[in-house]
Amino acid sequence: MSICLTFDVERDWYEVVGLSIKKPYKEKTFDMIRRSIPRLLEISEEYNLHFTFFICKDVAENCSDLFIGLKNHMIGVHTHPFVHEHIFKGRTPNDYDKDRLSLYSFEEQYEMISADKESIRINLGIDPVAFRAGKHSFNFQTIRILEHLGFGIDCSFHPGYQLIGWKPFKISNKIWEVPTYCGYAPEITSLVKLLFHFSRLICKLCTFKDSIYSIVIHPMVFGNPMIN
Repeated sequence: MSICLTFDVERDWYEVVGLSIKKPYKEKTFDMIRRSIPRLLEISEEYNLHFTFFICKDVAENCSDLFIGLKNHMIGVHTHPFVHEHIFKGRTPNDYDKDRLSLYSFEEQYEMISADKESIRINLGIDPVAFRAGKHSFNFQTIRILEHLGFGIDCSFHPGYQLIGWKPFKISNKIWEVPTYCGYAPEITSLVKLLFHFSRLICKLCTFKDSIYSIVIHPMVFGNPMIN
């Protein structure tokens, strides 16, 4: 059994108020990312772990110093429509339904994904070959775009929170699909709750010894000031 730890690196979702009360962000802030990424890299060095960071365009533009020169880790593209304000059809970044990539036309998807990839190339000096759609929302138009832009791996497919033994498979002639399981978001403010989720996950994984599991985590979990 192999476990791939992947991280969706996005701007802050929540502003922490008091002990545990949170409210949706109003400004573009990256405080949790700046707290979490160095901690994650320390953990990776201590335990010889290799991570995949799927990075949004605005993170590449504002936090490039955290990722330039990384060794033994992969950088991929993470596309959320809300980052592309001139295309996004929602009123606020918290408009969940309008943040689904599959709702947008081929031309709109192409513009967003290509802009995200170019941002990583310019700001990090990397030509990424891996991709994940925000909210796991993608369609066959997305796959056609990934082929055209030179991607080789997609991690957008999410078979659900039940572990059913999916393995990587060819979704097209040029693209390998690596299914993603589980999600850990920044609203987890209890370390006990976080450890509980991980222990339950490991128990389930042990029943599928020959499979590969790609697990998605938001780094903001580790950047949450409520978790030390």
